[in-house]
Amino acid sequence: MGNPVLGQNSFNTSSFDSSLNSHAMSIGGAIGKTCLLTLFMAITFAYTWQLQLAGFADKGGILSTVGAIGGLILALII
Repeated sequence: MGNPVLGQNSFNTSSFDSSLNSHAMSIGGAIGKTCLLTLFMAITFAYTWQLQLAGFADKGGILSTVGAIGGLILALII
């Protein structure tokens, strides 16, 4: 079983031709997605920070651990 991201046609020279690719990445799209991911990160940070200030440090630690392990598993799958 190979990497699911790199399929049969990943290194096909015709896939890199910008005239054939209608889904090219734009600067506006990259900025928009970066802002959206930053917003998600800020909301997550604010929630865990609020848990710490409210005295629920154990829940914040559990969420951090689950997030780190989940991120590692997702990175390994991709």
